[in-house]
Amino acid sequence: IVTPVQTILARALSVSAVLRFPTEASLQPAFLTMALGSQKVFGVSGVNYMGGVEFYPAHFLALRFGYSAGPSGDQQRYGLGLRDGLFSLDLAAYPVKNAGSSSLFEQLSAFVEF
Repeated sequence: IVTPVQTILARALSVSAVLRFPTEASLQPAFLTMALGSQKVFGVSGVNYMGGVEFYPAHFLALRFGYSAGPSGDQQRYGLGLRDGLFSLDLAAYPVKNAGSSSLFEQLSAFVEF
């Protein structure tokens, strides 16, 4: 038996800014990217704030740190990315708190360009 369900998605307004060093106009590869953003979900009290830094110590390696704060709590995120031409691999990790216990959530994604 299939039961149809109607879901109304929340409407949100997001504002963000990204700074890349050096700029794309210099045609040099980036070694640092910083991002800041905020999001207001209508019908939910409070505003979500997000920020992150991505650092490239080598052309194939990206190290990431992010932080978000809002009505549902604060959360740190850590990441590592490897890229080589048409292939990239990303690993993200962040702590998850459930009913007093905490664990580490990991997410792995791969991208291949044809």
